[in-house]
Amino acid sequence: MFAEERQQIILKTVIENKSITVKELAALLDVSMPTIRSDIDIICANFPDIERTHGGIVLSNKFIHQTPYEERKALNLKEKQSIANLAISLIKHKDTILIDSSSTSNEIANKLININIKVTIITTGINIAIKLKENPNLTVIIIGGVLKPKSNTIQNSFDDSVINAFNIDKYFFSASGVSLKNGFSDYNYNEVVDKKRFLAKCQQSIALIDSSKFNIDSKSSFAQLKEVDYLITTQAVDKMVIDQYKKYVKVLTA
Repeated sequence: MFAEERQQIILKTVIENKSITVKELAALLDVSMPTIRSDIDIICANFPDIERTHGGIVLSNKFIHQTPYEERKALNLKEKQSIANLAISLIKHKDTILIDSSSTSNEIANKLININIKVTIITTGINIAIKLKENPNLTVIIIGGVLKPKSNTIQNSFDDSVINAFNIDKYFFSASGVSLKNGFSDYNYNEVVDKKRFLAKCQQSIALIDSSKFNIDSKSSFAQLKEVDYLITTQAVDKMVIDQYKKYVKVLTA
């Protein structure tokens, strides 16, 4: 296992458990404690709100109360970047695309910053709109609605005027979880309502799902697998799992 993979596992573990010891991490990853200490040094240098203790690492109170988005953005980053690379290849000149505010869509936005084809981008993500507005090849439109505290997402959009004004070629979205039985689901009911509306208005729907989201059911479902055109994921997902999902949706593996 490469150092970057270990560090991602350590980061995910400390976020989920709030604290963990060097000894526990060494046993989990089957490496020496000096190796874990070296990984912890790198993590603490890059994430100031993760603090080293005498025997391990712990989340600071500040980190614990950060938005879930900021936590998610740090997890499975390599996977999200691979998914974004594949998603970008589906975008064509003069496309009108709709992008949600997820951390994986944020990686798509990072790729679009310098793109040299004409694309119209509609988004519910304030952070995504800010990133892309300076590229003269892009027309960036924000869907109006409520911006809640500690959020990058426009929720409870007031009307369908923006969505109805455009023929949306592709809708890129993520989910908190996906399962064979309940399809794509999310914790935030307001986002669930919006995603249902957006799916109904697009020509193609493209789900961006990293390996941590599979076989997980969140609070409320917004689409069954068969209602979505493509599911983009990575080779980190077990092939047997991918084969199960391929029975219901076209899966693209980055």
